[in-house]
Amino acid sequence: MMEDLIKDMIQRMCHTIETSVPTNGDFEPFREGFENPDISLVVNRFWLEVMQPPEGIKDRAWVRGLKFMADKVDSDAVAEILIEADTNDVLLQKLRDPEYPSKLLRLTTKLAYHLRDL
Repeated sequence: MMEDLIKDMIQRMCHTIETSVPTNGDFEPFREGFENPDISLVVNRFWLEVMQPPEGIKDRAWVRGLKFMADKVDSDAVAEILIEADTNDVLLQKLRDPEYPSKLLRLTTKLAYHLRDL
């Protein structure tokens, strides 16, 4: 079930990158995510966020960061992992890799681990 939710989230993020994220210049972050179905994790929801790197980062105008994020149930705590930083085209290529859902599935437990004691 979690893997299917991750695949759907990846598909939505690919569509968002293709239709809403400019290849160059400033933009606001975009998120695609889902509610966590695994009650053994302390996580409320997981999401991907495509964002522009902070000012001062080389090639900031065209580099796009991709974070995998989670928040804790009944808390304001958020854990995040920067998983990619590249152009829109490269991000799309990586997201479309058939092994990418497995990568994100493995990262769900790491995000949950970092939220356990918060």
